Amino acid sequence: MRRLFIKAALAALSVAGIAAAPVQAQDKTIRIAYIDPASGMMAPVGAHGLKELQFFADAMNKKAGANGVKFEIIPFD
Repeated sequence: MRRLFIKAALAALSVAGIAAAPVQAQDKTIRIAYIDPASGMMAPVGAHGLKELQFFADAMNKKAGANGVKFEIIPFD
């Protein structure tokens, strides 16, 4: 189930990157909330998922950076 959620989130990021690609001369930041355990017994699982999502967001930022679109992941516990 968790892998399915991460795959769906990554797909949403890529679609958002494609949809935001035509934006010109505007500074846009797309903020994505990541809600998963950041403390307690399940913290390592949450940290791993956050790193995966952040990695993909960084890749999209490099790819779409010329268009002024930036993805930002905001973690919540």
